[in-house]
Amino acid sequence: MLFRRIRPRIFPVVLAVAFTAAGSATAGAVAKPKQTYALRIGIDDGRKSVRAGDRLTYVTKVSNTGAVRTPDLLLTQTLVPGLELISSTPKGARSGDRITWTRALPTGETDQFSVTVEVGRLTGRPQRLAAVACASAKADRRPIVCASHLDLLRTTATESSGSRVAGVVPDWVVWCAVAGAGALLAASVMLFRRRRKARSTAASG
Repeated sequence: MLFRRIRPRIFPVVLAVAFTAAGSATAGAVAKPKQTYALRIGIDDGRKSVRAGDRLTYVTKVSNTGAVRTPDLLLTQTLVPGLELISSTPKGARSGDRITWTRALPTGETDQFSVTVEVGRLTGRPQRLAAVACASAKADRRPIVCASHLDLLRTTATESSGSRVAGVVPDWVVWCAVAGAGALLAASVMLFRRRRKARSTAASG
């Protein structure tokens, strides 16, 4: 009789332990993250302003901060109309307004590309010069990450307006002002001398 009373109480305990163990195994399998690659990209020419005739070297850096190697990547830099390509390192393939390279990055690796251009005649009178670099999977070609760099485009008009805003007066204005002040001073001195001479003549007469 004692055995019959204890037996029903043991079964639920064993059953609960079995379900708990199974639940823990399932949760562990779901929580395991899938390893993948992650990209970071940046582009810079080390300048803030440019003008026609300047030579610029854009440096693009791409990093894989993920846990696995990337597939083959297509890296591109876009050139706006008016920029003349001088060289690229390593040598990239040019197609229209783009320069492209193909690379696969192991985890933790950073690759670097440079493009040297000369600023020519830009269309549309832009106020800023933009450069854009992107990375995409070669099989897909949709950009994964992109970066841009902007330079203020210096022209005669912007420099003149910038001088007025900053309170800097061109040299020819300064010389005109000095000459005008000198002429005014000389006329005042001559007028003073004439009045003084007239007064002296009237007093002696």
